[in-house]
Amino acid sequence: CIATAPARRSSRAVWRPDVRVPPPLPPSRERASASPALHGWRQRNGKWALALGVAGLVVVLVCIAMLRNSAVYADAVERARLHPQVASRLGTPIEPGFIPLGDISMSTDGSGSAALRIPLQGSRGEAYLVAVAERRSGVWRYESLTLDDDDAFPLAAPGTSIGEPPALQ
Repeated sequence: CIATAPARRSSRAVWRPDVRVPPPLPPSRERASASPALHGWRQRNGKWALALGVAGLVVVLVCIAMLRNSAVYADAVERARLHPQVASRLGTPIEPGFIPLGDISMSTDGSGSAALRIPLQGSRGEAYLVAVAERRSGVWRYESLTLDDDDAFPLAAPGTSIGEPPALQ
């Protein structure tokens, strides 16, 4: 009888031609998502997206500052603060909201136009101040200035110059 030594077990894998390894499974629906593609996009373009977002925010803040520093805005808010009917509806103190909406355009010949919607807040409520003005020969004049709440009413007569003291109501 021939004695054989017991087979040594090795920690290394041995390739056997009779054993076949099955192909890997396809990704399951739970694991397949847009996350890897999005993550890759963020890695490649994150700095540009952040810079674009910051630039957009700066543009918006500059536009808001330009509207808030205009003569039409300042005069309209001051007239609303001094108007007794506005004070009775909104309460005091009357403060403008942060983001006015609208546009102001001026040309070099002294003409221009403005249309603003300014949020106002008081102790009793909120409303919008709507100012439409035209500039001719360097002088702004209101076409309309109204408080736009449940019952809209004018705060200045059409043709009133901006900067002109408000008429006592």
